[in-house]
Amino acid sequence: SHSHSPRRRRRHTAPHPTPPTLTTMANDDDGTAALGLQYGLSARGAQATKPPFSYYKAFFKAMSEPWEEGVRDDGYINLAVAQNFLTFDLVQERLRAGMVLPQPPSTAGYDNMRGSDRLRAAMCAHMQRVLCPGAAVVLDPNDMCISVGCGAIIDNLVFSIASPGDGVLIPAPYYPAFDNDLRVRGGVRALPVHGLSAELLPTAAALDAAVAKAAAEGCAVRALL
Repeated sequence: SHSHSPRRRRRHTAPHPTPPTLTTMANDDDGTAALGLQYGLSARGAQATKPPFSYYKAFFKAMSEPWEEGVRDDGYINLAVAQNFLTFDLVQERLRAGMVLPQPPSTAGYDNMRGSDRLRAAMCAHMQRVLCPGAAVVLDPNDMCISVGCGAIIDNLVFSIASPGDGVLIPAPYYPAFDNDLRVRGGVRALPVHGLSAELLPTAAALDAAVAKAAAEGCAVRALL
């Protein structure tokens, strides 16, 4: 009798794209490669110089010429940035009051790399009270990491779970700088998924269809943002 060893089935996965170099980028028309060569940048650094969103010139013009009653009546009210100037005085007042209190020694040195225990406990309590009051889900500070802003969080997350050329689904319309947050360091693609109208989120079926479409194009979907 003859014995046969079982054959292992090979898993076929779509190859990840080759990381760009300044040479391969020279075919672009946006001058990025030339800028990288001029200033001694890496291909990653040269790519990072690309505008983060299409309206960046108008954005910075609006930021540099804000409306101010009686001072700059023809200035801009910028609706493209998530900050509320109407609450600045309240926030600063609260910060001043907090700094009067004795500070724990940990504020002058390294602390828990996921965020201080006190901060994570307070943030969980705040989110439980504001975002999901009465819900069965109980937020646990041990499951939370604190970082300095949405862009940094997205960058760290996709760098950890996605490879260059992978995709992240985003219900559209969305904040256009997400493309930049995903692309610059992680090389990850933003895949917009539209709802039936601009006011509606995409359905589960639409998300499934987007995953299937991306897979057919060789793009693995790693997250829903």
